[in-house]
Amino acid sequence: MNKNKIALVLSVVVLAAFTVGFYLFLYSDKAAPVINLSDYKNANRITEFFDRNGIQYTVNEENQILVDEKNIDSVRQSLALNGITSESGVGFELFSESDYGMTEFAQNVNYQRAVQGELERTIMSIESITNARVHVNIPKNKGLFKQKEASTASILLHIRDGETLSNYQTAGIKELVSAAINNIDGANIKIIDQNGNILSGDNNTMHVKPRENELEQKLAELLEINYDLSSFKVSVNISFKRNDKEVTTEIIAPDNKTFVASEETSSSSKTNSNGNKNTQSKKQYRYSRRVETEVLKGDQIDSISASVIFNKPLSELDTQKIESLVKSAIGFKEARGDTVDVIVLGTANSNQKITSSIEPNTADNDEGTSLSNSMDELLEPGIDEPKTEVTQSKNGQASTDNLLNNDVVVLGMLVIAILLIAILAMLIHNWSSNRRALSTLKEIRNA
Repeated sequence: MNKNKIALVLSVVVLAAFTVGFYLFLYSDKAAPVINLSDYKNANRITEFFDRNGIQYTVNEENQILVDEKNIDSVRQSLALNGITSESGVGFELFSESDYGMTEFAQNVNYQRAVQGELERTIMSIESITNARVHVNIPKNKGLFKQKEASTASILLHIRDGETLSNYQTAGIKELVSAAINNIDGANIKIIDQNGNILSGDNNTMHVKPRENELEQKLAELLEINYDLSSFKVSVNISFKRNDKEVTTEIIAPDNKTFVASEETSSSSKTNSNGNKNTQSKKQYRYSRRVETEVLKGDQIDSISASVIFNKPLSELDTQKIESLVKSAIGFKEARGDTVDVIVLGTANSNQKITSSIEPNTADNDEGTSLSNSMDELLEPGIDEPKTEVTQSKNGQASTDNLLNNDVVVLGMLVIAILLIAILAMLIHNWSSNRRALSTLKEIRNA
């Protein structure tokens, strides 16, 4: 009997150990490769990033960094936000080893690859750009008397989340590429971002959306000082108009100066009654003048409209202060026809709406092509660091809680299964013991 009990206990222990081991095997943290150090010249920068942010990792034999499979998406996002992407592009190191058997065509292809790689590395060093791809088309010289075709270039830029490139940065990239490639014009350089948005071209209105986003971000940062980010919504619309004209100005008599244009003098041999000769003099005076010609080309802001919606009650004084703040931030101009709307929802009595709008002026615009000082300050190339949204952290916390809850449920089910197996084993043991006892009693009776 004691041996049977010992065997039963051992079987239950072995079964429980097998169940726990199987659970750990299924639900243990699995490592997955997130980046290959072989693609980087400075691998220490990558490992320092992982150590600095407290990310647990291991490096396998293939020089790959392995992290927990559950955290691989967040780790990749952190790498992209910090500008750590693959540096697989090659540059002029292609020509470090001379291959005398290489054909002219192969040399031209390698030269084109080297130019593309060097441009990619240079562009990726610009702030806000995490990755870049450059494609260059350099036509072959057809002959001495044939005109060579113009070169072209297309550039794909990966920009950090929440950031945009200013017009000056885009123009700088075009100048950089045009200086590095022979026989290429700025119009033949096309630049797009990772979302397919055109960042270069002849039409300057393609930059309207980045300007609107930048103004919205500035307004949100100003309002966030006193109000919760979830309590308001900002929208800015900028309307442009084409302004190609030539202005000629003629200035008459600058500084009130005159000069003698012509002078005529005539004399006669006849004498008058006084005995003097007759002399006539005629002078023509002309005012000086200056003619100035100014050519104005490009797009000009026609009007700016801004709207702010609050989902919480505000006093009339606060609403007026917000309206004044928005006007200052966007460079509000009455003559231009700008509008500002501050709408308050959820008030006790009725919704409040304060609108500042002026009908567009049909007179000529005296500002030329220059923007207002406020617009210049708001549309500077400087980019603020992206903020971490609270919703993302909440989603991450929720997903972590769900995973923990799932693990607890699975572990509880395993414990219940072990208890049921133990009870079943005890019942089987009691049944077998009773059967043996009955057989023993039968043998005694028969004896």
